[in-house]
Amino acid sequence: MESRTAFELTLPAHADAITCVRHLLEGLEGRWDVTREQLDDIQIATIEACTNVVIHAYRDREPGLLEVHGGVDDGHPTIAVRDHGTGIVPRTDSPGLGVGLPLMGALTDDLHIGVAPDGAHEVRMRFPRRPT
Repeated sequence: MESRTAFELTLPAHADAITCVRHLLEGLEGRWDVTREQLDDIQIATIEACTNVVIHAYRDREPGLLEVHGGVDDGHPTIAVRDHGTGIVPRTDSPGLGVGLPLMGALTDDLHIGVAPDGAHEVRMRFPRRPT
């Protein structure tokens, strides 16, 4: 990722972390070569992934950390949302509507959900390049 535009943010996985992430993403306007519409899509998908961490990753235990990493890779804005909890697992008692993953998939060029080499659960999203 291009270092001049990359960021890493680590916060306790509490609801107020979502506000911090939202403000960080707003600050990307003018720093990343994206349209306002693209930035809105990046925000929606990233906030959805972060909300999943807050609600689901540390279920039945003390909340751990929410990590958000971002940058631009070959012109593609890329965001990774990570946790060290349970990751994304099916829940029959989920308080959500179940539309988060399909929404993230619709807003990205590539959506990868898995385990990173360091053992963290990770949702990695690559967004389209700026239209020419």
